[in-house]
Amino acid sequence: VPLYTGAMAMYTDDYRSIASLMKKNEVTIFTGVPKLYHTMYEKLMVQVKSSLMGRMMLPIAPRLVGKKIKESLTDGRLRFFISGSAPLDPKVALGFRRLGIGLLEGYGLTETSPVVCFCDPFSHKAGSVGAPIPGAEAKLIDVRADGVGELLIRGPIVMQGYYENHGATQEVIDEDGWFHTGDLALIDNDGEIYLKGRAKHVIVLESGKNVYPEEVEWELSRIPYVEEVLVRGGELNGQEVVQAVIYPNKEALAKDGHSQDPLRTIWDAIKVRQGRLAPHKRIRRKEDVILVDEPFPKTSTMDIKRHLYKGGNHVSDA
Repeated sequence: VPLYTGAMAMYTDDYRSIASLMKKNEVTIFTGVPKLYHTMYEKLMVQVKSSLMGRMMLPIAPRLVGKKIKESLTDGRLRFFISGSAPLDPKVALGFRRLGIGLLEGYGLTETSPVVCFCDPFSHKAGSVGAPIPGAEAKLIDVRADGVGELLIRGPIVMQGYYENHGATQEVIDEDGWFHTGDLALIDNDGEIYLKGRAKHVIVLESGKNVYPEEVEWELSRIPYVEEVLVRGGELNGQEVVQAVIYPNKEALAKDGHSQDPLRTIWDAIKVRQGRLAPHKRIRRKEDVILVDEPFPKTSTMDIKRHLYKGGNHVSDA
C-alpha cells in the first residue's frame, strides 16, 4: 500500500520512542497492536483527567480534547490509527473515536490475500470489523442460539489452494468456493462482521452456555500485572470451568511491592476486572489461575501455541 500510494513507511521496535517518532516524522497513519492502544488510551485518560480543565471538557467536548491530543502526537497531522493482529477491546476503539481520533480495525487471513474487511475508522459500532470488501462475500454456518456461527468467505481474494497439498485445500474450501475460516462471528443486518473467537477454542459449560476465550483474554490482558494470558477450559468435579494461564509482568509486580505473592495480587485484580464480563464467563476460583515462569511458546505469526496448554500447570512438550 505505501508503494501504491507513494507514502513513506517507518518501523520501530522501541515502543518508548513511538510518540517522538510520530511527531518528528509527521506520521499521518499509525499501525499497532491492540495492547499498544490499550496502554496508550489508558495513559491518555490519566493525563486528561489529571487536570481540572480536562475533567471538565471530556464529557462536554471530547473532540476538542482529542484535537489537543492529536496536536501533541503529530502536530494535528494524524488521520487515524490501524489496529491488527488480534481483536481490539471495543471500549478502547469507541473511546478513541469519541475523541475524534479514528481507529480502523480489519480482519483477514493469509488465505484471503489477506484483507476480508475493515471498518470505518469513526464507526459507532462497538466491535465491528466492517463489511466484506467489494467482490467478497461472507456468510455463517452452524449458527447457534446466540447468533454466532463459523465465518465463511468467498470471492477472488480467496487463495487457489495450499501449494502441492490438495487434501488440505479440500478441507477448507468447499465445492461452492467458500473458504471455511474456523473463526466464529456474528453478522448484523448491515452485513458487518463481529468476531468472537476461534471455533476450536470455545469452552462449553454444563449450562450449555459458550465462553469465547479471546473475549476473557481481552479483559484480563488489561491488568497491569498480566504480561500474557491464555484462557482455557479446565475440569472441576467432571464439569468444565474457565481457567486462566498467566505469564505475569514481574517488573510491574516488583515495582508495586507484590513480588512475594503474585498469585494473590493477580487474583484480586481479576475479581475486579472480570466484573465487566457476563457471570458465566468469569473465573470462579483462585485455583483456576495458573502462573507460569516463562513467556508462552508462539508460532511464527506470534500466536500462542494453545495446544500445549490443554491441561496441567506446565507446557507438555516444551
